[in-house]
Amino acid sequence: MLLNSLAVMLVIVIPTLVALLAIAWMFRATNHGVRYDPEFTYSGRIELIVWSIPTLNVLFLGKPRYRSSVSMASVAVRTNSRSIDWLRNGNHDFVCSGTIGLRLA
Repeated sequence: MLLNSLAVMLVIVIPTLVALLAIAWMFRATNHGVRYDPEFTYSGRIELIVWSIPTLNVLFLGKPRYRSSVSMASVAVRTNSRSIDWLRNGNHDFVCSGTIGLRLA
């Protein structure tokens, strides 16, 4: 389980760090090959990169969680419960006087 968590973390962290270093290298002060454009408004490529990172996070983190929750669906749950009696106290507020217990089989 630890190696699976490490792999998921690395799938997210490594591309993020690579993108950070690439952007820092491209837009450094000594890079005179980059064109300065103060009228820049939209780039589909930047939009794709910006939205793909959170999408990949959801996909890579959601898949193992979905599998583990589906595998837990077959676990039997045994409950021990009592009825809950709602009583009024002197302030006209309702007070619970019962308990509920839950135990996994």
